[in-house]
Amino acid sequence: MFAGSGLALAGAALQGVFRNPLVGPQIMGVSSGAAFGGTLAILLSLPRTGLLGTSFVFGLFALILVYGLNSLVARRNILALVLAGVMISGFFGALVSLVQYLADTEDKLQP
Repeated sequence: MFAGSGLALAGAALQGVFRNPLVGPQIMGVSSGAAFGGTLAILLSLPRTGLLGTSFVFGLFALILVYGLNSLVARRNILALVLAGVMISGFFGALVSLVQYLADTEDKLQP
């Protein structure tokens, strides 16, 4: 219940800030950035507060990247904002997969 209400609040805040009804944490890349931060924190065996902090920082970093790309390319065009979010989401999703691959010891050959 708390996770759902937190995601709804994040989506409403992003829609209000960017004045776009299509914007949400998943589309803007915030969720993928936070997932990468969490994956990295788990890989580095950080404590719970480190996990939360790293996830927050990388989610915020993803949002700043999307906003920077949008202002650099299209000067606040709505379509460019959504496309930049999808691009950053894919980038952080690929980084999560890379960290999972590097951390998985079962698939690697043992000498």
